[in-house]
Amino acid sequence: MNDVVLGPWVVRSAAAQKAPRATRKLTVVAIAQAGTGAGGWHGHGWHDALPPGVELWPVELPGRGSRMDERAFGAMRPLVYALADGLAPLLDGPYVVVGHSFGAWVAYELAQERWRRGETVPEKVYVSGNRAPSLAGAEHDADALAPELHGLRGGAFWAAFERRYGANPQLAVPAIRDFVEDLLLADFRCLETYRPLRGDPPLPVALAACGAKGDDRYGRDQLAAWARSCAAYEEVWFETTHEPWGTPHRYLLDAPGPLQRYLRADLEASVLPNVVAQNAVPPHPNAAARADDAPGSGACAYAALVAGLVAVYAATLYLPGTV
Repeated sequence: MNDVVLGPWVVRSAAAQKAPRATRKLTVVAIAQAGTGAGGWHGHGWHDALPPGVELWPVELPGRGSRMDERAFGAMRPLVYALADGLAPLLDGPYVVVGHSFGAWVAYELAQERWRRGETVPEKVYVSGNRAPSLAGAEHDADALAPELHGLRGGAFWAAFERRYGANPQLAVPAIRDFVEDLLLADFRCLETYRPLRGDPPLPVALAACGAKGDDRYGRDQLAAWARSCAAYEEVWFETTHEPWGTPHRYLLDAPGPLQRYLRADLEASVLPNVVAQNAVPPHPNAAARADDAPGSGACAYAALVAGLVAVYAATLYLPGTV
């Protein structure tokens, strides 16, 4: 399990790639918030935060990071199908899935899709910063003023974006805004048009839902609703910090220490002692389900100058997730 060619879907940090690799006992598939790719997991010591033998695999979706020249998906179902296809030859052993904000729903749907296909399901699913999938839809969004952003453009979009997430100074550069707007709109479209497949049962694995105290993108009852999506449920709330201009929703990038400590302790206590090479679960009742959604438009390279500006910010640019 130590010589996997990860390909475009997983981009490990430079530090992780250079470090000696212990025998991999468990893989953590990590999916970041809207507008963000694998780089969202490359800082803050994530490589050293996990137990020995646990390897972090940050997911790189099309339209961002090392895949900026690819089209981002604008619908959840085809995005998840493509991600499941890309990870299928890589996940050759026990794994868990972690997702924050936008990534929480992607993580949940990835686990459902692998179950539908008869592939191994995660040992556990960790979701952060998002309401349960049963509450998808604008009518459940905490932003009563603008519950849907994917139909906005230009100044109207950025005004609503900043009201929700704060005025990120890295996004004050007009060229950067122009470059990333299409990507954000595609990710918002994924989120705001997403609905779980009718008839999907709860996942046959444990799930932990994590929230940041003071994050107004979801309510406590909305986080607690994840309990209906899994076989066993745990809820964790963190005291977090964030940039002065930001909100608690940013904690994964600004100060992920509470999540790192919880994840390490939980993996050591409840996951690693019980991992098996293959897990046996009953067949998925929606095993034959397949939606006909088409990919939406996403980010593309505009000009060499803009690409160069984005590259300067690539290591630190954080585009907060939507829910």
